[in-house]
Amino acid sequence: MNLTELSKHCISILLVIFLAACGGGDGGNDSSASNPPEAETGCVIEGSANEIVSVLLIGNSLMGGVKYKLETLLTCGGYTPNIDISNPGGFWLYQHDENAKTLNLISQGFDLVLLQEQSGGIGSHEAPYATIKSLKTKIEAAGSQMALYQTWAFSSRDPVTTEDILSHYEIMGDYFDVPVFHIGRAWDFFYTSNSEDPPFSLFSDDVHANTYGQSLIAYVLYSSLTGDSTLFLSSLSLNDEEAELLQTIAWDIFNAY
Repeated sequence: MNLTELSKHCISILLVIFLAACGGGDGGNDSSASNPPEAETGCVIEGSANEIVSVLLIGNSLMGGVKYKLETLLTCGGYTPNIDISNPGGFWLYQHDENAKTLNLISQGFDLVLLQEQSGGIGSHEAPYATIKSLKTKIEAAGSQMALYQTWAFSSRDPVTTEDILSHYEIMGDYFDVPVFHIGRAWDFFYTSNSEDPPFSLFSDDVHANTYGQSLIAYVLYSSLTGDSTLFLSSLSLNDEEAELLQTIAWDIFNAY
């Protein structure tokens, strides 16, 4: 064998070894048929879930910052997000029932429309059942399903007030036979599981969510919308330990409720 033939022979051997190591060639074992391929970011390939998640968020500033984070998580999970929002600061649901932008969005039709009431107002509103029934009628007329976006108590976290808010959302869910997305339960568990002394706060002020709170909300929404685990999803710019804590809480609450 001359030098040229020897070189060609060595290259052929190296190519066979490389293909075998990568699972290539006819003898390769392709695992991508059952699991979406992962990108370098830890997210799956965009669109690999082959499903559009279509959601309209209706509420107020308690939804602030959530839309972008939810879109990020859905894209990370391989879904195609179609998310819109109507959340003027301080709005009650009865105001949405009269608001041109909100009513126009409802009429466009989404797979799911999530309703969030004024902080603490789910139990104290003088006519919450009539308002929600009116919105539900409009939502279903557009071919959508309604669900409730459970909120949380003020930073003072009075146990009676906290449970009142959480239970009223769940009572409403049972009454109207619609899902409740248990954001408030996840929020409460974050504090109670850390003996009210957690490693960071979810609040930016007395009631609104900071970036940690918004991330927890987005993780809860992701699992509730897809049924998928939040573990190892995008960290949403948090460090890995912080993200893992919130992801675990969101996934545990989803499975518990």
